[in-house]
This record gives sequence, C-alpha cells and structure tokens, in this order.
Amino acid sequence: MPKTHRNSPSFADAAPDEPLVDANWDLVPVPLRAQLLDYFQIGMVPGSFLIAVLSNDLKSAVMLADEMNLARLADLVRFLYNYAPSPSWGSGEAIADWESFGGLDGIEHGREAAQ
Repeated sequence: MPKTHRNSPSFADAAPDEPLVDANWDLVPVPLRAQLLDYFQIGMVPGSFLIAVLSNDLKSAVMLADEMNLARLADLVRFLYNYAPSPSWGSGEAIADWESFGGLDGIEHGREAAQ
C-alpha cells in the first residue's frame, strides 16, 4: 500500500491525540529513539541511516548501518510498519513532506489554525 502525503486527505488524520503512546519502542535501538521521536513529532530529519530506513532504501540502510543497527534493522522496520504515522515514511518525498509540514506538531497546529 503506498504511503500518503500531505496533499491527501489522510495526511490530516496522521496526528492522534497522544501520538506513539502505544508504540513498542523496544523495537527501536536506544540510540535512535530520540532522533525518531523528534522526526515524528516535529519533522526534524534524522541521520543518514534513519533517512535510508524511512525512505525504504534497503541498500543504503545496510551500507550505513553499524553492527547494532544492522542487527536490529528488521525490528526497526516492524516499528515503522506497525506504529509510525503512515505519511511520515516510505519514500524520500514522504520524508520531505513530513519535514516541511513539521511532523505531528505541525499537523496539530494546522488543525487548530483551520478551526
């Protein structure tokens, strides 16, 4: 299923009231958790390894991964598939859109402004 982007109706529905509260953060290596949370929450683009993972660029993700991240790559993808806001990942375009919109905070701010 293709990822949606901010121009689609589902982009506006990407911000739950309590984002990622029920996510299984144990699937994400500890050193990556803050980067990933900042990315989802405010659209701050993470480092090159996470960009490759978020872009579905397996070759780059494998080449950029250190030993720990390589060993946990499948868990990281499981986390994205099961818990990440769908418009936030899947392609380079999705990442650029998520960054420009300001992540979940930007979506919420946009909702408030529209009311």
